[in-house]
Amino acid sequence: MTQVPTERQAPVRPFPPSFWVANVTELFERAAYYAMASFVVIYLGRLGMGIYIMCRDAVVRPDGLLDLVPAHAALGWLVLMGIGFASAASTWLYNRWLERSTKKGDARRFR
Repeated sequence: MTQVPTERQAPVRPFPPSFWVANVTELFERAAYYAMASFVVIYLGRLGMGIYIMCRDAVVRPDGLLDLVPAHAALGWLVLMGIGFASAASTWLYNRWLERSTKKGDARRFR
């Protein structure tokens, strides 16, 4: 069965520059998060906080789950939230800078 075109199809348009900026920013954010998370474990281990800060002094329960010490779990959570906050804040600051530079007439650089 052949398809009979009834209307002329619209040409495929490329994605706008804001799409690519958002996607590249997301890729850098993810790379920074995972790189920082892996290096924080090494850094905290060298400071004497244990290799796995959240699992330090954890006890294995009979069902196979870990019973975490609340203070260590909270400290690990705070470290991870700090990394996430720094990543989100840097992305927000970059977007503010990008908006201000395009308002000043520098938009020709981003096209």
